[in-house]
Amino acid sequence: MSGGLSGILAQLSGRERALLGLMALVALPLAVVFLAVLPMTEARDAARQQAREATALRDWVAGQVRQMPLSAEAASATNAEANTSEVIGLAAIEEGLIGAGLRDQITQLADRSDGGVDIALEDALFDELSRWLSDAEPRWGYRLHAFRIEAASPGLVRAQFELRVPQ
Repeated sequence: MSGGLSGILAQLSGRERALLGLMALVALPLAVVFLAVLPMTEARDAARQQAREATALRDWVAGQVRQMPLSAEAASATNAEANTSEVIGLAAIEEGLIGAGLRDQITQLADRSDGGVDIALEDALFDELSRWLSDAEPRWGYRLHAFRIEAASPGLVRAQFELRVPQ
């Protein structure tokens, strides 16, 4: 191969060889920049943006917790109410979601083998979701075991909830 390449280069004039060398010196670094460096910096910027959004959400949640302290009496009353409430079931949860305007955003609403419920929503308005959650949770008869809320776009979230029957 090198014999073929040197034969081709030997046929070129000095000016053509210099231009070909200059083109190789410019093209190789540009290829490295466009194929390796730029995608890595874009991925890093996206990761930094996600970290900023997660930090902002964490700070917002912490602010909400500070604004709405729950007294010991209110907490014990809520616990007593939740422990005496009957489990409302999937149909009642779905009716509550429909009433809150969230039915079209439900991607999962399923019974669990342990008697709990899994709920997932996609592109739900955060205000509607938080209003539904704060209104419905004390009356469910379930305990909110795990949840995840992620920003999808401004004002919209993806949410997953795992509800369990209190023991």
